[in-house]
Amino acid sequence: MSGKPSLGLFGFVFLELIIKLYRRFLSKKASKILVAGSHADNLSYQCGGWTLQWQGVSGNNLTAGITILSAIKAAVDPRTQVVYNENPDDKYMKSNKFDYAIVVVGEYPYAEFLGDSSNLTIPEPGPTTINRSNHTPLMIES
Repeated sequence: MSGKPSLGLFGFVFLELIIKLYRRFLSKKASKILVAGSHADNLSYQCGGWTLQWQGVSGNNLTAGITILSAIKAAVDPRTQVVYNENPDDKYMKSNKFDYAIVVVGEYPYAEFLGDSSNLTIPEPGPTTINRSNHTPLMIES
C-alpha cells in the first residue's frame, strides 16, 4: 500500500461530482462562496453507516479522505474566498454577498433497523439551511 487513501467507489463518485461542479460553476469567477450544511465538513457523515462502524459516527479523524468542503477549497481559484458556516441564520445570509451557496446535508449515518424510519425527510436543520441559502444560484443536496 502506498500510504495514500484509496478513492474506492464513493471517492470516484465524489470526484465526479466535484469535477462537474467545477466545470459548471466553480470555474467561473466567484469572489465568495458559502459552503453550508451538516455534511459539508464531516467525513464520517459523508461515509454513512457500515463504513466506519455499524451505525456510523461523526467526525473527520476516523478515516482518510477528503470532505466536500476541502475538495471545494482545492478546486476553486485561489482568490475565491470559501466560507464555511454549518447552519447560517438569515442575518448572516443577508450580511454577506455570496456568489454561490453549496449546501451539503443528508441523513445521519445508520444501518439497518436502528435507523429505519417511515419519515423519509432530511432532518433539521438541513431543510432550514437549504431554504436560507435558496436565494443564491447554486444549491446541492446530498
